[in-house]
Amino acid sequence: MKQIYLIVFMLFALFSTGLFAQTQSGVEVDNIAICSSIENKQPVGTDSVFTADVGKLYCFTKLISQLDTSEVSHVWFFEDKEMTKVALTMKAKSWRTWSAKTILPEWKGNWRVEVRDSADKVITRITFKVK
Repeated sequence: MKQIYLIVFMLFALFSTGLFAQTQSGVEVDNIAICSSIENKQPVGTDSVFTADVGKLYCFTKLISQLDTSEVSHVWFFEDKEMTKVALTMKAKSWRTWSAKTILPEWKGNWRVEVRDSADKVITRITFKVK
């Protein structure tokens, strides 16, 4: 019987710690988009497939934080290879921000951008394709 209590306690401790780790940064993504430009702090040309001659793409995110100031980053991947990491500072509890990546014509394939908190944990990700 003691073993059952011990197992239940260990599972509870494991899951409650995991849940705390997921929410400790206090940052949530309200909106994310890959787009060809930003106008008036809004994404323009949002899509999931872009032509190889696009030149530059943007990852737009609207973030919500429990704190007045938070740190996040956009990590851009091409075919699972990290291409760049852009640190972004939130200066309010609700914040719109974006990063940009130049896309060379030969970089055709699968892309993703991960939004990570200050502890480098993935909050969300978005995928897109360059053809």
